[in-house]
Amino acid sequence: MRTGTCHKSACPNRALHRSAALGLLLGCLTSFVACPVPFARPSNSSSDIPSGTSTLTLSVGPQASRAIVAGSTDYFGAIQAYKVIVSNVDHTYASTTVAAGVCTITDIVAGDYTVTVQAYSDAGSTTQIAQGTTTTTLSAGATTSASVTLSFTQSANTGGFSLPVQWPATTALPYICALLDSTAAAYTAVQGTSDGTNYNATISASSLSGGAHTLYLYFKASSSSTTLFGPYVESLNIWDGVTDSKWVDPSGNLLPPSDNLLPTLSFGISDFANSDATLAGLNFSGGPTLATAFNPTTYGYNFTGGSLTAGISYPFTISAHAANQGVSCTFNDVACPLTVSSPTTLTGTFTAMSGNNTLKVSVTATDRKTTQNYAVTTAALIASSTELAALATDLSGTYVLAGDIDTTTSGSWTPIGSTATPFTGTFDGAGHTITYNISNAPGDSGLFYKIGYGGLVKNLRVAGNITSSGSNIGGVAAYNFGTITGCISAVNITATGSSFTGGIVGQSNGDPISCCVSTGNVTGSSYTGGIVGTGTSPISHCYTSGTISGTFYVGGLIGDWYDGTVDQCYSTATVTGTTSAGGLIGDVGGGSTHQCTNCYARGSVNSIAGAGGFIGIWMSGSATFTACYATGSSNVGPFVGQNNAAFTYIACYSTTAQAGITTVLNAGSLPAGFDSMVWGQSAAINNGYPYLLYFGTNTQVP
Repeated sequence: MRTGTCHKSACPNRALHRSAALGLLLGCLTSFVACPVPFARPSNSSSDIPSGTSTLTLSVGPQASRAIVAGSTDYFGAIQAYKVIVSNVDHTYASTTVAAGVCTITDIVAGDYTVTVQAYSDAGSTTQIAQGTTTTTLSAGATTSASVTLSFTQSANTGGFSLPVQWPATTALPYICALLDSTAAAYTAVQGTSDGTNYNATISASSLSGGAHTLYLYFKASSSSTTLFGPYVESLNIWDGVTDSKWVDPSGNLLPPSDNLLPTLSFGISDFANSDATLAGLNFSGGPTLATAFNPTTYGYNFTGGSLTAGISYPFTISAHAANQGVSCTFNDVACPLTVSSPTTLTGTFTAMSGNNTLKVSVTATDRKTTQNYAVTTAALIASSTELAALATDLSGTYVLAGDIDTTTSGSWTPIGSTATPFTGTFDGAGHTITYNISNAPGDSGLFYKIGYGGLVKNLRVAGNITSSGSNIGGVAAYNFGTITGCISAVNITATGSSFTGGIVGQSNGDPISCCVSTGNVTGSSYTGGIVGTGTSPISHCYTSGTISGTFYVGGLIGDWYDGTVDQCYSTATVTGTTSAGGLIGDVGGGSTHQCTNCYARGSVNSIAGAGGFIGIWMSGSATFTACYATGSSNVGPFVGQNNAAFTYIACYSTTAQAGITTVLNAGSLPAGFDSMVWGQSAAINNGYPYLLYFGTNTQVP
């Protein structure tokens, strides 16, 4: 098996016929060795056979005796039996079907003969797949050697194959898709079964026309993922009678079903190692044009003004730089299906809308360690720290980040907006990273000061450091009354002020926070959380790692959960507080509509009092927890640290039984209530515990 450009030789333009030398030993002997399989007497034989007859001893097979042209693919593994015909104008001698071995034809009249060898894929001599001829002279007292070259005879009859495939579980790509001859736009994903080391699946097809076929294999993180890793290419050649009980080995050989030690098409981790995450081209037809020419190292582009018309569909072509990349696409944040038209070419179509339009293409190297995002938009592009700071002059605009921006060379960052003038526009990070530092701030610190009502920040990564002696600190924003989605913070925060510190937001009382991650270390005082310090915003599909520490009301996800909903979240963070510390939530207080569903915490929690594996302490209000789990260690309570009388538990678990809480979440499978379309599970990711499919495997906790 070869991947990427090494498989160009496996495309359909390869020669359809392969040949190999099959050795024959011919001789006229006065005595002979009896053939283990009897041969039929010639049909035109006569009792009046002339004296001085000859004996032909013929060696057919075994497979190891064939000569193989270096670099070629042959199909001799499909041969099950042979038939030998020795003939001239006067005489014909035909054998019955024989397996590999030495056989003898006796009583051959001396003379010139044509020797024909026919090869079959079945022992019953009904399906001939190859043939070869040679000429030889048989004369008494002489020994002659010759060889026959077999060539496969293409057939129009149908056949099939069944191909076992194995690939490393460490890829975290449990689904395999097969595409034959690049004729289909959709993929049927087959989920491999894991033995802890490898995934295993079988790809099969029947009723295929005889001839050459190209099989493209792709790998995916989930059945619904639009990111395809591949293709990996195999050349198949279907011969008459080669049915689905025959299959292809890593060299492309069709093997007989009688082989009890069938090799598996095996991929190694090196087959997925490719750090190239750039595109070779992005082209549009039917109207759209780029304001600047495409360059693989330029990641942000504007559509030329007026080149898009609302309601019109426009085709585009993506040219991958390497065949084994993972490529996905969205248009205005909705998945845009792609069709594979060649190993490195994908096509798609989008329909323009009124207002701003943005096409985003994400390219992930097959080692899944490098992802690059390209954006083509009608919005304003932000490509420098100067342009980023200039957002303060128009806080209601629509912006797309053109690439990574490092502001640290310009000194301490000044947050965008203010209490009186929040950011109310749309900021799309397009998957790029803004790195910034804020040093010795009095408080109210983050990339944005305040995201106001109607404001939207999405698809953004932030990194850097914040040190502050004040309150209201967040990696993305100090305050949020808008929407934050698809953001990842690796900002390390050290805040020694009074309260409200979060990895994403200090205080959030607006629209949802969704699909966000905090991996930085967050240190605050009171009301400190991995995502939010305090608030009522709905939170979903988020997770945290690192360390979260403070004085009281400290949580892996939320410090002070005042009200609202939390859904499909988890934390592996180590949580430390003086009191009221929880693996997911520090304290529950305030409102009466708290709902927490399908969440878990598995980090260790330490506090003098009120330390719980999931919740630190109940302060006021009521809450319902459904399918929630705590598996980390806590020095006070396994699920809740203190005061749980106002809680309702439905199918909740912790490492040690507690009032309303039973048993434990075991690594190795999805727990009851966890949707397989949202959560994945792999021994190679997150120590076998559930992980969120939305993020793939690029940022999940190892």
